[in-house]
Amino acid sequence: MNKIKKFLAGIPNDKLLHFFYGWMIAAPLLLFFEHVIVLSIMLIIGLTKEFIEDIYRDSNLCLSDTAYTILPIVTMTVVEYLK
Repeated sequence: MNKIKKFLAGIPNDKLLHFFYGWMIAAPLLLFFEHVIVLSIMLIIGLTKEFIEDIYRDSNLCLSDTAYTILPIVTMTVVEYLK
């Protein structure tokens, strides 16, 4: 249990926010679209956000942020297909 707590405590707050907002966007989209479509939409949203930050905020392109953004829909898709 302590290893899990240490692992979760080591995840930066920025990545957790990407995961949370990715989940908040993906969950309602699943009411209207298939999993693959929502995954594509989330990938476009995540990459667009990172490119906008890279261009206008002079921050580095961080693809791990995009990965954390699409991780919720990947998780939901795996759970759905394992049922």
